[in-house]
Amino acid sequence: MARNSRLTALDSLRGFGILLVVLGHTSWSAGLVSWIFSFHMPLFFIISGMLFHERQFLDSFKKKAARLLIPYLFFGIVTFAYWALIERRLRGGGAVVPSRMR
Repeated sequence: MARNSRLTALDSLRGFGILLVVLGHTSWSAGLVSWIFSFHMPLFFIISGMLFHERQFLDSFKKKAARLLIPYLFFGIVTFAYWALIERRLRGGGAVVPSRMR
């Protein structure tokens, strides 16, 4: 099996599980909610176990760090720049003081 190929049955099962989660969180029927909650999380664990493949820890750590930290740092810097250049100047300082404390 090619590395990028998808298993249609597992994708369908995952979609069914997602629909059950939504139905379980929006349903008014206690019996239906109880039935859905009895197996929807184990379904996701089984699917993730079927798709698991081992990697070296360092490779996995580097990939996850790049995938999570780069966007985090980018948006943090953009947010700080917005605050430093626009918010702080328009609102006259960094801290918001409640009116009864003035």
